[in-house]
Amino acid sequence: GERVCILENEILASPTLPGLLLALRHPRPEVRAYAARSLGDLGPEREEALPDLAAALRDPDWGVSDAAATTLVAIGERAVPAFLEALEAAGGPSLPVLMGLRRLGRLAGAAAPALAAIVRDRAVDRPLRVEAALTLALVDPKGRDAVPVLVEVLRDADVKMAASATRALALLGPAARPALPALLAALAHGAVEVRCSAAFALGRAAGGDQHGLAALVAPVLRHETAAVREAAARALDWIGTAPASSVPDLARMLGETPVLSRRPAARVLGKLGPAACEAIPALERALADEALFHEAAEALEKVRGLDRMPAGPRGGDAAGAETHSNPPRGDSP
Repeated sequence: GERVCILENEILASPTLPGLLLALRHPRPEVRAYAARSLGDLGPEREEALPDLAAALRDPDWGVSDAAATTLVAIGERAVPAFLEALEAAGGPSLPVLMGLRRLGRLAGAAAPALAAIVRDRAVDRPLRVEAALTLALVDPKGRDAVPVLVEVLRDADVKMAASATRALALLGPAARPALPALLAALAHGAVEVRCSAAFALGRAAGGDQHGLAALVAPVLRHETAAVREAAARALDWIGTAPASSVPDLARMLGETPVLSRRPAARVLGKLGPAACEAIPALERALADEALFHEAAEALEKVRGLDRMPAGPRGGDAAGAETHSNPPRGDSP
């Protein structure tokens, strides 16, 4: 519209670096944001604007800060000090600062200690601490700074922070293995979002040791609380296997309620294949449950080894051919 044209004309009258730097100090935030974005189009010359962009990153206007962060990310590793200054500024960082660091990823590894301090700081608003936890995992993929603070936060009474810690640990994958005791304990957390995130994080942490990690999770299938057993089954589902000794426990879960507990148990039995043959009667009974039919049928096929057999002849006269009228598949958990 007319207003946008006026803004563009003010800046395009002096599209050079000096003109854009002058526009960064304009009283109107729309002009400052436009200038910050336009600096990103200058190529290598934009690096001369690093001090001014660093100041714009701390601008109280969200649009200006976001535009500056976008240009700084385009500059790359040389812009990391600007983000560090913004992290340590009074009042804590803005969301654009955290999003910019997240986009830089491991290039911003130097920001890990400052991010860890923000995650620990209860004086910082919770939404920013949550975002800082996820950003920390992305800039510190080896987890040296991230894992200790995330384990600490996982034990926090604040459910949202505990859930963010499990999600961040999931981002670390196998680098989160030092956090395994805390993640195993989190399967019994009182909040479903923490239990589910912990199950996913355990699956991501397995790396090349699925069987070893599954052996640690399997005993939780015998926990007295159904919700905790469900979390353990979910973890084994994400890990991709389970010890053969857990087959009776998984088979018993097929008769539990709610259905969300039964589905991961059926999927794990299917992943065990013929090693789970003693669960066949329980899986056959589960076929009568419309909400579980798909998972039970698929698991039965794998446990019986039918998924490994070559396809037989097709047609109505084919020997041994069966026709199933499958109920609608229920929603995935």
